[in-house]
Amino acid sequence: MIARLVEHGRLPADLDPEYVARHRAWIAGQPGFCGGYHLLEPDTGRALSLTMWQDDDALAAVERAQAAGQGPADGRISGQSSPTVRLVQVAAVF
Repeated sequence: MIARLVEHGRLPADLDPEYVARHRAWIAGQPGFCGGYHLLEPDTGRALSLTMWQDDDALAAVERAQAAGQGPADGRISGQSSPTVRLVQVAAVF
């Protein structure tokens, strides 16, 4: 299993909840999706996105689909927050 961790320094103040809901639903419907969390530090506005994927192929497929404009994301979050992205192997589930 692969974990994709994305850290955002600050989310856009005018982030549309419907946009976020559409994006979450699309991600959750992708083959190989195993779960996800969006985490927020209310005092700082910092945010983490953690998504879990069955394997490298599943994650690569969803990234290709997003790059091809097949999902609802339009870059408004990443464009404003300059996120850092890390991919890690899941060593244990407990």
